[in-house]
Amino acid sequence: MKRWFENWELKLMALVLAFILWGYVGSKQVLQQRMNIKIELRNIPAGFMVDPHLQSRIPVIFSGRKRDILKLNPSQLNAVIDLSRMSRTRQSMKIIPKILQMPQGISAEIPDIDIHLLLMPTPTTSATIARKMK
Repeated sequence: MKRWFENWELKLMALVLAFILWGYVGSKQVLQQRMNIKIELRNIPAGFMVDPHLQSRIPVIFSGRKRDILKLNPSQLNAVIDLSRMSRTRQSMKIIPKILQMPQGISAEIPDIDIHLLLMPTPTTSATIARKMK
C-alpha cells in the first residue's frame, strides 16, 4: 500500500495530462453524417416549369468536428438551385446546388442534379363573339 503513494506528485501530474490529452483529441474528432435536405429552386425562367418528377430532397454528406455536426438540423438547411442561367435552347442541365447558411468548419459533399425544364403550355381562351342585330 505504501508503494501507491510513492511519487504521488508525478502520478497526479500524469493523470491530469491524460485528461487534457483525452479532451483535446475528443474535440478534434471528425464525423461524417448523411442528411436529406430540401431543394429550393430560384429564378425559374418565364414560360417554363420544372419537371414535376424532380426530387424534393437530396442526400448530402456533411463532415466536420463532431460537436458541430451533431448541432446540424436538416430542416434549417436548403440546397439552393439558381436557374437564371437556363435558356430556351437548353432545357436540361446538370447543376450542383449550393447550401446557404453553412455553419463554419463544416464541409458538404453535394451530388449533381439533372434539371429538366418543360415549356409551359400557353393558356388558350376561346371567346364567342355575338353580333348584335338591330
